[in-house]
Amino acid sequence: MVGASKQLTWGKVVAVGQKARDFPFRYAEGDTVLIPYSGGFHARMASTKYGDSKEYYIVKADDIMGTLPSK
Repeated sequence: MVGASKQLTWGKVVAVGQKARDFPFRYAEGDTVLIPYSGGFHARMASTKYGDSKEYYIVKADDIMGTLPSK
């Protein structure tokens, strides 16, 4: 479509599911990946020890658009 664009964002893989460990998988912990801006499940984890929180996106491997080169 002309004029259509998808917004992408990036993230770092912090964990992979059990099925990904059992089968060949394209992404590994530590990879920087491109994901759709509106894709995945957004979760905010509160830390009671320090009072801060971290945000995570849980994304299916099929939704990952690609990887970014590491520095």
